[in-house]
Amino acid sequence: MGSVGDINWRELRPQSFANLELKAQGAGASVYRALLPSAHPAEKPLMVALRKPRITSMLALDRFEAEIRLRSNLSHPNLLPLIGACTTPPNYCTVSPWMNGGTMFDALHAKSVKMSFERLISLTLQFAKAMAHMHQVNLVHRDLKTANILLDEKWQNLMVADLDLAVDVNELLYAASRNGGRALHRGPSNGRLSHMVGTLVYMAPEVLQGRPHSFAADVYAFAITVNEMATCAVPYVDRKMPVPELHTVLETRFNEVKLRGAIVKNNLRPVLAHGVPEEFRRLIEQCWHPVPEQRPTFHQIVSQLETLLSKGSQYLSQFSGSTFDTDEHLAATSKNMKIDDTNIIFDEIKASALKPRKPIWELCDQKSQNPGYCRMEVETSNNNLEITAALSSTCGDRGPDRMEDRSLVETELSGLPNHHLFAVFDGHGGQACSEFAATHFPGALFRAWSNEDSTPESALIHAFEDVDYAFLKDSSMEENSGCTALSALVVDSTLFVANAGDCRCILSRKDGTVLSLSKDHLATDPAEQARVLARGGSVSVSGRVMGCLMVSRSLGDRPFKRYISSTPDVVKHHLTNDDDFIILASDGLWDVVPIDEAAALVRSTVRVPDLAAKRLALKAVELGSDDNISVIVAFFGGNVSFSYLEN
Repeated sequence: MGSVGDINWRELRPQSFANLELKAQGAGASVYRALLPSAHPAEKPLMVALRKPRITSMLALDRFEAEIRLRSNLSHPNLLPLIGACTTPPNYCTVSPWMNGGTMFDALHAKSVKMSFERLISLTLQFAKAMAHMHQVNLVHRDLKTANILLDEKWQNLMVADLDLAVDVNELLYAASRNGGRALHRGPSNGRLSHMVGTLVYMAPEVLQGRPHSFAADVYAFAITVNEMATCAVPYVDRKMPVPELHTVLETRFNEVKLRGAIVKNNLRPVLAHGVPEEFRRLIEQCWHPVPEQRPTFHQIVSQLETLLSKGSQYLSQFSGSTFDTDEHLAATSKNMKIDDTNIIFDEIKASALKPRKPIWELCDQKSQNPGYCRMEVETSNNNLEITAALSSTCGDRGPDRMEDRSLVETELSGLPNHHLFAVFDGHGGQACSEFAATHFPGALFRAWSNEDSTPESALIHAFEDVDYAFLKDSSMEENSGCTALSALVVDSTLFVANAGDCRCILSRKDGTVLSLSKDHLATDPAEQARVLARGGSVSVSGRVMGCLMVSRSLGDRPFKRYISSTPDVVKHHLTNDDDFIILASDGLWDVVPIDEAAALVRSTVRVPDLAAKRLALKAVELGSDDNISVIVAFFGGNVSFSYLEN
C-alpha cells in the first residue's frame, strides 16, 4: 500500500475510491474501508477510512466544514491526519488512513487485549503528546474517549481521532462571555459552540454544570480514558453498586441522570487502577480533580510520563497493565459493552417532567440571592386573572386517519397557581413529531426555566429547540415528520407567546381591538427566505423550501433541518383588565377565517370557552378548510368551565 506521507490533502470525488466496505454505522456517520489510488500512478493504492457523516441539519454541516478547516491545518504523529474530503452534497465525507488495530474501546472490551504496563505508558504518552499539541494551538477536543482512539495493527501506536467537535477555546470563551459567563445552551441555534457535547461518562463535572469546555475538561476526559485503559473496565461499571443498577447505569436513561448528579455533587469517579506505580495513580487523580484549576496541563503530564518511562523496562515490568480489580461479574459486564452518545437533553426533559414545580417568581427569589443571576421579568398583580380555556379539534376533510394536529391546554400548570400553558402543534408528514412535542413540551419548559440564567422568554426558546433536538435524536433516521409550533404561557398577569411556523395567536380586547401576537414564518417572507438561502437552501417559485416545505421554521423535518430553524419568535404582553381573550389555532382555521372575523365570532358567542372554540372549528369546516383544525380559546376573567372537545 501507499504511504500517508506521499499524499497531500485534496478534494476527492466518490469515484476516486475502490473496494468500499461498510465497517461501522452509527447515528451520526457511517465508516467504510476503501482503496484510494495514489496521486502518483506508479505507487500502490492506500487503504483508507472513508467517514460519511449524516448531514441532516445546519449544525451537522457546520461541524463538518469546521472539522475540515481544522484538520487540514493540523499535523502531529498521534493525531489522525486528513488525507482528503468530498465537500459537495450529497457525497460529504472525510478520508483518513485506515488503522488496522481498530479503536481502543474495542481492543479493551471486545478483543480483551492485554498489554504490559510499559506498553500502557508508551500509548498514554503518545496520547498526551497529541493533546499537548492540540492545546498548544488553542484547540480543545471535547470528546476524548477510548472509542475515539485508533490503534495500529500491533497496538504499538495510537492516533487521536474524531475531531468533529474540536474548536478553538477562544471561540468558546467569547461565546460564553456574551452569555453571562456560561456555556451556550445546547440547541440548533447555538451550533457547534454549544456545551454538553461529548459522552456523559467522560465529561468533566464543570461541563455537566453548564460551564464552557476548557483545556482542563480535556485533561479530565484524558484521566477517565487512561484509567479505562489501565483497568479494562468501562467507566463506572467498576463501581461497587448493586448488580441491577450496574446493568443499567449506562443503558437506562433515567439512571444516567443519577450518575451525572453523583459525578457533580459527590465527586464520584471510576475505581482507580491497581497494580500500577503510585505516581501513575496520583497523576490520574490529579487529572480528574473536581477543581479544573487544580488539574495539570498536558505539557506537565507529558513530563511526568516521560520521567516514568525513563525508569526503564526492568522497573516497569514489576507492574501489570490492564488490571481489573473487581469481581468476575463486573468484568463480564464490561466485555462487549458499548457506550453510546446518549440523548442527554431528552433524558433531562423526561426527568424534569416528574419533579415538583416551583412558581417562576419563587425561582426568581432564590436566584436573586446570587447577584447577577436573576433576569426574570414577570408582571405580578394582586388581581390574579381567572382564566378559563378549551380546545376543539377536528380532522376536517382529511379523515380521522390523517389527524396530525396535537394540542395542550393546561390551566394551573402542574398544580402551580397562576401558571397556564396553551400550545398547538400542527403536524405534517405524519403525527410522530407533533405527538412527541405535545407529550414532552411541558417537561422541556420546566427543565429550561430551572436554569440559573433563565427568563420566561429564554425558557420558551430553549424548550422549542430542545424538543426539536430530542425528537431528531430519539427518532429513527427514516422519520421525516415535522410540525409547526405555537405556545402561550401565562405567568400571573404576563403573557408570553412563542411561535415557529404558521400557527397564529391573536388577542382581542374589550373595545374590539384585535392584536396579532405571532408572525407567520413562510419561505415567501423576504427575511425568512434570506435566512434559508444563507443556510445553503433554495426557495421555489411556489414559495417552498427546497421545493417542498412552505414554512421556514418548524420542529422535526429532518430532510430540511439544515435550511430551517426551530427557534421561535417570542412576544411578551402585560395583561390588563382591558384584555378579553386569546385564540390559538393551526392554519386550518386561519386559511379560511380572517383574524377579525374569528374574534367577532367569539365575542358573539356565549362566554363559554368550549362553545367558542367549537364554533370557530365548525366555521372553518363550513368554509371548506381542507386541513386539520385545532382551536384554543382562553378567556381572561371568565366562566369557570373547562372541557376538551374532539370531533
